[in-house]
Amino acid sequence: MSEATILTVGLTGFAAGIGSYFLTPLAGREEVSATEAARRDALRTASRTYLWFEPTIDALAHLYCKYSPVSVARLTHRLELLGVEHWRAGEVMAAKQLEAALIAVLAAVAATLLFSPTLALLMALLLVLLLPLLMIRAFTTKAARHVALVRGRLPYALDLMALMLEAGAGTLRECLERVGDEHPDEPIGHEIRRTLTGVEKGVSAADMLRALDRRLADADVKDMVVAITTAEERGIALKEALRTLADRMRQKQVQWMEKSAEQAKVQITGPAMVVMCGCMLIVVAPLLLNAIATAGK
Repeated sequence: MSEATILTVGLTGFAAGIGSYFLTPLAGREEVSATEAARRDALRTASRTYLWFEPTIDALAHLYCKYSPVSVARLTHRLELLGVEHWRAGEVMAAKQLEAALIAVLAAVAATLLFSPTLALLMALLLVLLLPLLMIRAFTTKAARHVALVRGRLPYALDLMALMLEAGAGTLRECLERVGDEHPDEPIGHEIRRTLTGVEKGVSAADMLRALDRRLADADVKDMVVAITTAEERGIALKEALRTLADRMRQKQVQWMEKSAEQAKVQITGPAMVVMCGCMLIVVAPLLLNAIATAGK
């Protein structure tokens, strides 16, 4: 191993050690409640990163909450939407930062052995800065997909509820239970079960539906919640409101699909041009090579 490699690895380890030394005392060992202790035990079981670096994660989480409250609040909403248990937003951000730092160290060692210390340092810096953002952005992508899947199944769920009410087959709660049973492994089924769990704990159905609206933050879901809560509070026939709302949502879905199809035509133009140029090169290249060879003779 060269001197440059030894120096790079030594400096990286020294920096990591110094960082942990100064960050760990910031977390402290304060007394926690039984609920908080159980939550931390669950995190230690679920995550090796938290198990090994708990004090540093606590310290970094405190710093994130203090200096980046907007990002923490945004991630908190996404974690709640996805039903991520035990983790807090600041802890997730801190854990991803530490994981990125560990990956950067390994990449720096490999780059030093294969290339040069300068390239290794640049690669490590890029990984430390960009990798946590990509890891956290994955929650945004998952949350957006979760909301889109709920929105896509909403008209069918409303139709089912309207049919049950028209047939006199049950109350609003029974209709929600039926929707949850019909979509056990889909996001809309998970959301319905979360709503019913709150009702079983004594929270009113209207409040749980408003919490669903706040959690998903979607216009179609808001229309459904407003229709149901208004009908329940004012004694309006709920089945008619649900049927009308389902028809309107289907029309909006058709418009959305037409818009997506038009956008796909524009987005596919670039890749189509690349493929066409590649095909032209495959056809023309032999002719050009033959012409060059003939001219050389």
